[in-house]
Amino acid sequence: MIQHRILFLTSNVGSLFENKGGCRKYWLSQITKEIILNCPSFVALHLQESGGKNYKLNAKEMPVLVDELQKRLASEGYVISRCFLDIQCELIEEFT
Repeated sequence: MIQHRILFLTSNVGSLFENKGGCRKYWLSQITKEIILNCPSFVALHLQESGGKNYKLNAKEMPVLVDELQKRLASEGYVISRCFLDIQCELIEEFT
C-alpha cells in the first residue's frame, strides 16, 4: 500500500508586507525548511492577512512572494504547484 504524507500549513503573512527586509527571506527559508523536513507528497499552504494593513497597495506583492516560494520548492523537487490568489480588491462584491 502506498502511503502519502500531507502537510497543511497556515501562516499570517501581514508583517511580510509591512517589513520587507529580512523578514520575508527568513519566512521563506523557514517555510521551505519545514516542508523539506516533513518530506510530504502534498503541501497545502494557506496565507492569511496577505498584503498587510495596506492590502490594496501590497496586493501586487503576493505573486512575487508566491514565485519566490515556488522557485525554492522547485529546487527541492516540488515542481507542480497551484496557487489561488484573491488580490482583486477593487471588485468589492467578489473580494474576500
